[in-house]
Amino acid sequence: MPQAWVFFTDLEPAVMFGLAGRMSSFDISGYGVYEAARQVRFDKRLDRDVHTLLVEAVQV
Repeated sequence: MPQAWVFFTDLEPAVMFGLAGRMSSFDISGYGVYEAARQVRFDKRLDRDVHTLLVEAVQV
């Protein structure tokens, strides 16, 4: 199974989603929950918007 990223607005549903997937399939060897924020800024040198995904691991 390929790696997939799923985004939630709160941590609680993300943890429950991960636990449910882990308990329902032998193919899932582990999962991680991360807090993330997306930053968009205009870069004058590139003359375009630059999108950055900031990610931090959460201990569950």
